[in-house]
Amino acid sequence: MLEIKQKIEKVPQNNTFPAKDVGEMSEKMSEKVLTLIRTNSTTTTAILAKELRVSTKTIERAIKTLKEEKKIERMGGDRGGYWKVIPK
Repeated sequence: MLEIKQKIEKVPQNNTFPAKDVGEMSEKMSEKVLTLIRTNSTTTTAILAKELRVSTKTIERAIKTLKEEKKIERMGGDRGGYWKVIPK
């Protein structure tokens, strides 16, 4: 019987990315969301997700980041409200 011994490198599971890459990706997503909000202030997370071809959870994270960075603010309620882009 032939025994094969070979060093196996550990492969990241579930398509994990280094933290630096994840930060860059989320920053790019936030900028895309901000651009779309500028063009349509009454847009919804579902519409944004469909346009950007990502999950609504991804959009919610991007919106949370934009709110924390004081780049957007929600005016009014979930229905009938709109996004206000805060000037720099």
